[in-house]
Amino acid sequence: QSAAEAPDAEPPPATEAPRAPHPLVVRARAFVAQHGTKASLALAAGLAVGLSMFTYLYVNPTRPAGPELAAFARLASLDDAMKAAEALIASESYAAADQRLTEAIEASPGGAPVRDARYLRLRARFAGLPDGQLPAAQTQALHNEIDALLHEAPAHVMAPRATMWKAELFRRDGALFAARDVYAQTLARYGHFDGLDEALKAAGTLALELGQMAQAGEHLRRLLRDMPGSPRAPRARLLLGDVYAQAGDPVNARRIYQEIGD
Repeated sequence: QSAAEAPDAEPPPATEAPRAPHPLVVRARAFVAQHGTKASLALAAGLAVGLSMFTYLYVNPTRPAGPELAAFARLASLDDAMKAAEALIASESYAAADQRLTEAIEASPGGAPVRDARYLRLRARFAGLPDGQLPAAQTQALHNEIDALLHEAPAHVMAPRATMWKAELFRRDGALFAARDVYAQTLARYGHFDGLDEALKAAGTLALELGQMAQAGEHLRRLLRDMPGSPRAPRARLLLGDVYAQAGDPVNARRIYQEIGD
């Protein structure tokens, strides 16, 4: 068979035009280009929620948005608010974090996620406090909020920190013995927790101010023994030297001060 009689060659398969990226993806890329990766974390969480809801509606196009979808949206919004609040706290925008969480909490049902958000809001409120003594009404409101959370979720990961905030409120008010008792309860109840070195240093400092040298020494020695690499250890060592000096033990006081000098 001649070349002229050969059957026509099959045309190459048609290629599909590239699909345009989803609008949510376009929005995320623009945000990252403008604000950078760190600042886009909260948006990324929100976009993940949006994509999840888009998928749900795509798979169930004729199904009405029932209570379960509304509950999902509320919890997703709360999670988004918590991530945004974490970023705001990191940038020391405490009032904005408080407002963002309050709006989400008021729009959400109860349960563990809301308690997580309330603990985080308490963290923002405490971090944003000015130095010095607070108005009585503000102090009492913070005490009430701490007490309510500790009653509802005493085993929460942030519960030890909340008790430390309560002790600090007492200290600011000049109620040093009440603050001492709260620190003692925190150390006895929770054992090892994030912020233990801070609690031991604060308890030791307070006991030193109250003239309770044995108790002060116990807290400070525990910090130095169990957490020698803590950033609070150098200050704790100096305070321990002060404890020995005020307790009438110049030998150990001199030893501590010499170790610091060396």
